Order: sequence, then C-alpha cells, then structure tokens
Amino acid sequence: MHARVDAWYLPVTEFAASAFITHGAVPEASIERAALLAMMLATQRPLGRGDLYRLVDEARELFDGQPLADGERDLLAQRVVLADMGFGEVAGLLGDQGVAFADVEVMAAEAWLGEDGEFSHGFQAACRETFMEVSVRLEEDLGADDEDGDVERPMAGDQVVEVVRPTFHLRGTTDQVRAVRAIAASSSEHYAITAFAGTGKTHLMFALATSGRRFTHLAPTHAHQHAFNERVGTRAVSSVVLRTLANDMATAHVQGNSIRWVRAPTVREASMPLEARLQAAGIVSIAGDSPARVLAAVDRIINRWCYSDAPQIGPEHVRFNDGLSVDERAAYVAMARRVWELMLQPLGSKTERPFTVRAYHLFKWLDVEGASLPPMGTLLIDEAHDLPAPLLALIRRYPDGCVTMGDPYQKLSGVMANYGSGKALTLTRSVRAGGQAVGLIRSVLDMHSTELVVESLEGSREHYTRRYFYQSTDTLPLAGLRVYGSVWSILEDALRLKSQGVPFRLLPATESDLARATEDAIGMRRGDHVTRYYGNREYTSWSALAGHLERIGYSRVVRLFERDFGSTDMQSLLGAQKDAEAEGLTLGLLEHCKSLEFSQVTLWPCCFDTLSGALERRRADERVRAVYLAMSRATDELWLPGDALDILADRVSRGRGQFT
Repeated sequence: MHARVDAWYLPVTEFAASAFITHGAVPEASIERAALLAMMLATQRPLGRGDLYRLVDEARELFDGQPLADGERDLLAQRVVLADMGFGEVAGLLGDQGVAFADVEVMAAEAWLGEDGEFSHGFQAACRETFMEVSVRLEEDLGADDEDGDVERPMAGDQVVEVVRPTFHLRGTTDQVRAVRAIAASSSEHYAITAFAGTGKTHLMFALATSGRRFTHLAPTHAHQHAFNERVGTRAVSSVVLRTLANDMATAHVQGNSIRWVRAPTVREASMPLEARLQAAGIVSIAGDSPARVLAAVDRIINRWCYSDAPQIGPEHVRFNDGLSVDERAAYVAMARRVWELMLQPLGSKTERPFTVRAYHLFKWLDVEGASLPPMGTLLIDEAHDLPAPLLALIRRYPDGCVTMGDPYQKLSGVMANYGSGKALTLTRSVRAGGQAVGLIRSVLDMHSTELVVESLEGSREHYTRRYFYQSTDTLPLAGLRVYGSVWSILEDALRLKSQGVPFRLLPATESDLARATEDAIGMRRGDHVTRYYGNREYTSWSALAGHLERIGYSRVVRLFERDFGSTDMQSLLGAQKDAEAEGLTLGLLEHCKSLEFSQVTLWPCCFDTLSGALERRRADERVRAVYLAMSRATDELWLPGDALDILADRVSRGRGQFT
C-alpha cells in the first residue's frame, strides 16, 4: 500500500484553471498566473513540494514586475505544452502527484498571502482545513407547560433556578457543525440529513447520541444495533431494532384498543408448504395464471400497497398486467385483501404459519389503524433511505424531535420512499476520499437518470485518493477490498487466489450468496430443480443455467462444474479463508459494500462488463448506485479497469435510448 498522500494546493481555483486550459482565459492576479505556470510544468514532469513552492513564489514575483499584457502573452505562449489536453486529463496528471486546486473561499480570503507579503507556507494548512472544533450548547429543556400555557421553571423558594444547559464538543466538517448546531437548538424539530457516502454521517450520529439529550436510535437490524452499542455504549442512549419496535407497538395497540384479537400479530417467517398455503388462503386461478403465480402476484400487490399512502388495497395496486379485465383486476384485489387478513391473523405458538410477515407489514397495519410511535425522546435514524414507507408515515406524525440520515444513491434496489420530512440539511464534504477519486465518483453519479441530490460531492481537503486504471488483473494489489458484480467471478478469482496461496476472506453476506449459488449449480447437475440463490431463480435446470453462464462469458465456470466440482470442493475453498484480523484481500459483491472503509479498493471488470446489451432505466440506475457505493469505500487508492466508465456510460445510454 502507498502511504497516504497529503494534498498540495495550487493557489488557483478549479474554475480559473479550467477556463485557462479550455479557453485560454488568463486571470489578472499574479499569484493565480504563477499557479497556472506551475500547473503546466507539473504536467510535463513530477515536481517535489519544495520545487512547487519555489516555482510559485518566484513566478509570482516575475508576474508582479511586468505589465499585465506581457504576463498574459508569456503565459499563453507556455500553454502550448498542454497540446490537446483537456481539463480532466490535466487534473488527473496533477492528482497522481497529489496536487489540487484551492477552494474559492480560501482564495477569496487571500490565505496565500503571508504577513511579509510573500507566498505563505500557511496556505497549505488553510486549504487542508476539513475539520473544526466547536462547543455546542443544547436547547434548554424546561419541562411541560402548566395549565395557563406558561413554562414551569424550577424554583428555590421565591427564586427561579438558572437551568444549566448541557454543552458537548464536536470536531467535524463545516457541514457537520452546521447540522449539529441546528439540531441542538431544538428538541422537537424534525431534520432530514442527506449525506453522500464518506461524509461522516455516522460520526455525526455518534456525536449527537453522546450529547446528553435523550435520544433513541432506531436500528434496521441487530447487527446495526450491536455496532451502535459498541461505539456509544448502552447507557448513553437506547437502541431499538425495527423488528422489535414493530412487535412491541402491535402488542400495545391490541392491548390498548378494543380489537377482536386476543394476541397481536408479530413479525414471523412462513412455515407452511406452498400447496398448503394456497389451500389455506383459497387461492384459485385468475386470468389463466396458476394459483402459485396468482399468489406471487398477490405478494407484489400487497408490497406495492404497503409503500403507498392508500388506506386499503385497490385496483391501482394491480400493475403487473395491463391486459386484465375489470373483473379479473377486482378478483386480484379481493384475493390480496384476503391474504392480508390471513397474514395478520394471530396464531398459536405451535400453529404452522402460512405467510411471512415483515416489519413493514406491521408498520403499515399500525399506520392504517392510526397508531402512534411511543414517546422515545429524539429519534436518531441512520440508513433512512432503506426505511419502509409505512414507518416513515408514523415518523412524520411523531410529535417529538427526529433526525433521519440517508443517502438516496445508496438505495440499491426497490423504490425509495421520501424520507425527507422536516428541515433539510446536506453533508457534501467527504472525510474519506479525496482528489481525483471524487471526480470519478461524480462522473458515475452523473450517469444516473435523475438527480437525487442537488449538491455535489466534494473531496477531502486533507489527502488525495490515488486512482489507477489497470489493463490486466495480474497487476492488482493483493490487499484491501476487491469488489465484483457477479458471484461467478468471485468463484473464479477465489479459486485462483487459493491456488496461489494469497490470503483472502469473503464478506459474510457474499460468502452466503456464493455458497447458495454454487450449491444450486451442483444440485442442478444432480437433477435438483430447487434454487436457493436469487440470481439463479430464473433457471430450473443445469442446461438452462449453463447456457446462461456461457452467454455472459463464464464458460470456465461451466467446465468447472462439468468436471464434478462439488460440495467438498466448495467447503475446501471456504475453509481456506484468512483470519478476520490477518492481512490480505477482502472479496465482496457490489451490493454488500455498505458501511465499509478500506485503504485500497479494486473494482473487478465484471462490475461493468456483465451488463450485456441495453438496460432498462431501473436496472441501469441500480448498477450506477452500486458502483458509486463500491468506489466510495476507498481512502487511499481506487483501482478501476481502464475502460470501465466508458462501458458503464455506453450501457446506460443505450438502455435509455431503447426504453424511453
């Protein structure tokens, strides 16, 4: 791994440099002219930091001592060294040396000018200043109103006792400080924070949680809860898993209202075989579809309704077949309502469960029933882009404070509900990735069909993240995170790494998917038609799966299974993984990269070239978001195939042309 590279800033803005490179526009300020001269020389050969400083300082004196017109003529004469280079290429060459352009506000403040009138050594520190130290006082919590509407203030005899407002300290970016000051000013407001990957929303969440105010953290899973408690501590703030919250709210609602049920519905997995489920629900054929296909359609109808504001399932939620008659559509609605009733029906502990009930199903039922979230102080919610819509409806009605944090570009699949209720704040300054890598990430986000965040991601001011474009996978680093778009590429590469004795480990979710996918292929070779991996669900025979793999370029994987690669071989591969703390490679799928950070991140070619033909907009956008997620894991090095972004842009544009 290369050592982290501190950025060295030229005293000229990106706008001024781009205007000079593209249009020959020469700024008037001598310091900016000197910076442009240094920029051009740095594109011809690497320059040390000391050389850059002396060059800028001496050139500024030179430009100060001559008429503006002469300086402009001399600078334009030097511009020939750029030949046909565009701004992106120049920025890339500078980025390889850790050289960056200064922010507008730093130049406007003339931070380059020292007390002696010379180019200041302190300019670099001013440019790198990402974090600031602040002390924040929380809003005074004076208790409930009395009967006359006046606030009850603590008294000692006839004297009002001065309430000491808690103060806590934060070291954060300007965006983080702005957000925490707004939140600290009111304990009852709702705030929706949109934060790009790597901009420190987790740091902000932990800072708020330890501020002294009563917060309740809503955790998507037990794993999120464990990570939160490990960082904050169970005494500082309570953390509640969404599944537990749904169950507890359902129980309280049934017990506190006149509901016919003796027991409340709960989150649970189905345990009844398919045929028994069809019989229990009275599922029949509709419009020529088999009962099994009807049930699958009913699941989609219920899910679509759960993500709507409608109080009841209706014809508008039947969207999978435009050719249905009015009566057929009504039959689907009636069947969906019937299944919904059976899903919520309370069952004995030993009764087989015909239908799976998720937390969002319970939240939808509670929302329709008019239930309210219990008092929990200020809600603190991370990963808000993945929250189920029914819970968001309950949150919007929550009378106390709420802070939701999310990144729309990290919603990798499905429809994202609008979590942005309340006052909007945005975190744009990365504390993880810097320099040219952020430019590449922005170029990926530009491929998304819609602009989900108006502001642009900005790189860390403190360091550069080097970007490398590789032509051969043989040149890739054997450390950090290696990301793939296909389990079959992981299988090939993991077997190769194992044979070469290279230490590697799979992300847990990726290991699970890989094991299921290979067991499907092994089972299909034996005549088993049951699939366990979601990516194999369209293929019910070995010939169908093998044909698919051949078409997308995995003929070697087909040969592997045809040479009797079996469960024992797979267990041997999984058993060869390195210890969790040992150095080496970590392998994972694009969709499993959330909440990770690595010094080096490599995207395997299959992240891009498994996209065959034209893509419909939804699939293209999902891949754009997944690539963004993976790229934003890197702190020091980002490795991409040489033609990766061109391939992705081609697939996305072809898809839009075909489906729009």
